[in-house]
Amino acid sequence: MVNGQEVLLPTSINAELSLTRSQQGMVVQWMEKVEAHLNATGVLEVTANGSYAAQLCGACGNFNGDSMDDLMARGGRPASNTQEVLASWVAEDFSSSCLAPFPEACGPEVDTVLQLRPHQG
Repeated sequence: MVNGQEVLLPTSINAELSLTRSQQGMVVQWMEKVEAHLNATGVLEVTANGSYAAQLCGACGNFNGDSMDDLMARGGRPASNTQEVLASWVAEDFSSSCLAPFPEACGPEVDTVLQLRPHQG
């Protein structure tokens, strides 16, 4: 569903955003700069191209090549783990219960489910 409407894949939402099906699940691509791959088991992998170097924040880290400063919560506060980073970036319109309606994604295993890698290519 996109904006409450059922859509068939592949589809383009506008000239900048497309959704396609992959063998593992679904791919959301924005302007060939950012891709989000969601597989059937719920693993989300986000990649950004080099034009975003040192411009990102949140769960993706800051993409400056130094993994030691990637765990930053909203506001630039250092976080001790991925869960803390994700919790600080939850949108206000989401339930305060961790990532509802997927409470199973709230345990310590979140650190292993979220896979962040720099863009290859």
